[in-house]
Amino acid sequence: MTAPLVELRSLACGYDGRPLFQGVDLALAPGQFVGVVGPSGAGKTTLLKAILGQAPVLAGEVRVLGQPVRGRRALPIGYVPQVETVDWTFPVTVEQVVLMGRALEGGPGPWPRREDRRAARAILERLGLAALADRHIADLSGGQQQRVFLARALIRQPRLLLLDEPTSGVDIAARHEILHLLLDLQREGLTILLTTHDLNAVAAHLPFLVCFNRGIIAQGPPPAVLTPAVLRRTYGADLLVVEHGDRRLVADGWPPTPALSGERRS
Repeated sequence: MTAPLVELRSLACGYDGRPLFQGVDLALAPGQFVGVVGPSGAGKTTLLKAILGQAPVLAGEVRVLGQPVRGRRALPIGYVPQVETVDWTFPVTVEQVVLMGRALEGGPGPWPRREDRRAARAILERLGLAALADRHIADLSGGQQQRVFLARALIRQPRLLLLDEPTSGVDIAARHEILHLLLDLQREGLTILLTTHDLNAVAAHLPFLVCFNRGIIAQGPPPAVLTPAVLRRTYGADLLVVEHGDRRLVADGWPPTPALSGERRS
């Protein structure tokens, strides 16, 4: 069997000595695409930061490529934060944001090298952003901003890509565009772990989900975990699950809307 790229063993993380979550066991195989879903405050962002070596570990262990993660040593990981955490008043262009990805691993420093600029332009071209390279990051749409920060992560040529709410604040078209792009990257061998509140988007695109609320409630393919019982334990509320063909859709209200009537309910 292939060794896990990422392995969490009985992991507990928290702040001021108080666990936010504990007893987390999770393994990501090379090339796997996993979505973590759960309510706000469940610890999803802290879970990503633990893999980055940036969250306080109270118990257990995080391993990447078979090695324990300690401190902030360089790891083959690309990270895309929530756009809400970005200071949009900072005077920086799209290309400069992407080049920051190289600075995170010890280069290019204040003076980008020719090869760094070539790499940045190539990634921007692939993500459909080449024409925006000299634009201020604040002038872009939400979907374009997400792709810029994805480009910043990809310029590091990571083995693992972590994304925190990558579809938050974007319209439906941009959401599907981002997820299809991530699927293309996964098919090329990149391992991807993302957090999201958008159950239906990840159910339609991702092969494996983790329901998380201060610990793992369930994990597996979407049909196995998107059940009323699992979602109740995850969100603390009753959610309507509707089967539509070979897909499951989740609604947060009852009775169902007229558009859902006639479908099979779980």
